[in-house]
Amino acid sequence: MDKIARTFGSTISHIKSVNHITGPIRPGDTLMITDEEKGFVYSILEKTNIMVFANQYNLNLEDLMTLNYMM
Repeated sequence: MDKIARTFGSTISHIKSVNHITGPIRPGDTLMITDEEKGFVYSILEKTNIMVFANQYNLNLEDLMTLNYMM
C-alpha cells in the first residue's frame, strides 16, 4: 500500500481511513484515492435533504451516496 500511496501523493493512513480498511488489502479490492487537501467534511443536519445537498455543491447524487457508503 505504500507504493500506491506514494504513486498518488497520499498516505497509507489516509487511504485506510477513506476506505475503512482495518486489515490487509487483497488483489481485486477497490480503493478510493482522494486528495486530502481538496476534500472537506460536512456534518449533515437532521433535516438536511441529501438531494438538496448534492445540488447545492454540484455533486452527482449517486456518487455522493456511494462515497459515503449509503448505497
